[in-house]
Amino acid sequence: MRKVFVFGAIALLLSSCSSVQNTGEHLTSFDDSTNKYAESREDILSLFKESGDRVFFSFDSSELSDDAKCILEKQAELIKQYSNVEFVIEGHCDPRGTQEYNIALGHLRADSVLRYLVGCGVKKEALTAISYGKERRASNGTTKEAYTLDRRAVITIK
Repeated sequence: MRKVFVFGAIALLLSSCSSVQNTGEHLTSFDDSTNKYAESREDILSLFKESGDRVFFSFDSSELSDDAKCILEKQAELIKQYSNVEFVIEGHCDPRGTQEYNIALGHLRADSVLRYLVGCGVKKEALTAISYGKERRASNGTTKEAYTLDRRAVITIK
């Protein structure tokens, strides 16, 4: 009898809980000053794509070009607007070289972007750097142009 009572109490407790799932659709809370919900994940990613959500690197390099720095400065301003959102910097490589080498180079590329963004005033806590090495190619080609697209760092939402 006691087991039935305990199970009944648990069932009652669970049924009284909200069944709303957090889908991550809205990343920021209600803003009383503008009386609107903040942008969804897709809206924020769209803003990043408009300003350039990726930077490219030379072969065997993690050094940021002047073009990359200009893109990152725009992205830094966007990231600072979304202080409650966590961002991921993905480092990528072309398929040449060993898996181990490309994972290390991808980390160097992502870290280079992270350091630059922090230098632009972004809080380090809002950023995570990861490497995919050569595992997530931007193209399937084997041309110089295809490899150029693979050597990149991309900023996305965690």
